[in-house]
Amino acid sequence: MGILAVRLPPSLARLDPVTHYTPALNAWFDWLDHFSGDTYQARWVATGADADGAGWLDVLTSNHHQRARYGLALTAMVCCGAIRPSYPFLLAVSSKRLWSTWREEHDTALFSRIAAASKALGRTPTKTGATLIDFCRMSIRTGKPLHELTCDDLLCPSS
Repeated sequence: MGILAVRLPPSLARLDPVTHYTPALNAWFDWLDHFSGDTYQARWVATGADADGAGWLDVLTSNHHQRARYGLALTAMVCCGAIRPSYPFLLAVSSKRLWSTWREEHDTALFSRIAAASKALGRTPTKTGATLIDFCRMSIRTGKPLHELTCDDLLCPSS
């Protein structure tokens, strides 16, 4: 966990990591330790949570406090690049924290330019937000910065 803690995105690290993220990540790692795999990504897939989409937290716990912790851990793991959930998972999950943290930590200037261009075109804030989330999903899933996304990434997404 030390390596991941060092890589905790600054936008998350400033939110009192000892109180919020250390317990969340400890719980996440304890859970992942029950599954086989050589990487966090392989263990994530082995949990079955990736296939459960919006019901992923049901795989882990029904406890509200624990669910919040796992949500924090998911954001940290995704934003650090330790896991790359599938498109079906990313389409099913609604997490304002995940999307906003991703934009703060990856391609911030380009996301700002996209938002400004959308506003200049007269798009509503809701449509602009949806566009930004779609770009987050593509960047998260492919592991690529926005400027490296290809036509294939946009038109033929793999799961």
